[in-house]
Amino acid sequence: MLPQQIDVLAKAIEFEQEGKDYYARAMGKTSHAQARAMFLTLMEQEDNHIQLLREIHAELSKQGRWPATVTLSLQQLDFKRLFTEAKQKIGDTVNFTTDELEVLKLAMELEARGKAMYADAAAQASDANEKQLYERLAVEEGKHYDFIDGYYNYFADKGLRMDE
Repeated sequence: MLPQQIDVLAKAIEFEQEGKDYYARAMGKTSHAQARAMFLTLMEQEDNHIQLLREIHAELSKQGRWPATVTLSLQQLDFKRLFTEAKQKIGDTVNFTTDELEVLKLAMELEARGKAMYADAAAQASDANEKQLYERLAVEEGKHYDFIDGYYNYFADKGLRMDE
């Protein structure tokens, strides 16, 4: 089972890096400060996931078994509060293009893929700590999706410029 566990972790690290890289590119595609701040927050979250997964991967590779304890010290963010604060800063009139909305849609697709990937990994897990980690990461990806979805809906409703 060990090679499969190591492979799943390696794929998870690769996926999280893909997400971080996407959010870095997305920051460059939006002119809106609050959207850039959202992407920066998501990049930091993905970086936390990468660090945690790399630590577990190293331990699993070194010890030959899943760590006896897994510290889920993922940064807890209140995404609902962050979005509410951002909406207050944004106001009722925003300029957000169709291309920028597409970036958000693709980000939501990325997070949905992550949630499904981690849910599947949890279902396949043979170790209770492994299962708990992947379940937690699936929840995190779901929160990211909801965070982005809030922005998407707000920008689509309040500030889409149809001339671009």
